[in-house]
Amino acid sequence: MPIKPNKFDLILLTEVLEHLDKKTYSEAIAEVRRLNAKYILITVPYKEDIDIGLCKCAKCGNLFNTNHHRLTFNENKIVETFPDYVVESVKYESYRIRPNVFLFKLKQKLGLYSYSDASICDKCGSRPVRPHMIWRYIFGIPNRIDMFFKRMVGLKKPYHLMMLMRKS
Repeated sequence: MPIKPNKFDLILLTEVLEHLDKKTYSEAIAEVRRLNAKYILITVPYKEDIDIGLCKCAKCGNLFNTNHHRLTFNENKIVETFPDYVVESVKYESYRIRPNVFLFKLKQKLGLYSYSDASICDKCGSRPVRPHMIWRYIFGIPNRIDMFFKRMVGLKKPYHLMMLMRKS
């Protein structure tokens, strides 16, 4: 960007980093470092298993995350990414019951993937394969039982991580 360093007090990276491929992520981080702001505020999905929400394109067969998330984050990754900054504040938001990883992996082994009307293949622009209704019921019942028991014991985990970092 044609902006000189040290012109910003705050760089805001909210719900964007997880959507970048590795090359674009590296370029974006290099640009944030170059801008040398006093503070960086980052919000990202927290410890997300991006393979759980895979869709399969009906046209080209490409596997992609339902929300187009490509990267996963935790506190350490962010701290390591910005070694010239110190953590001022960490917050966790949007507590959710995490899906059953075993059920999702089993579905994928059987060739069944997630579906969303809003998802579009990032390779060809087509929609994902819509699973047959019977499979939704077959896997929906054990998934609902799993969610019920997790809810009963209060097994919610944070879905979003927010970190405010200050230039050291």
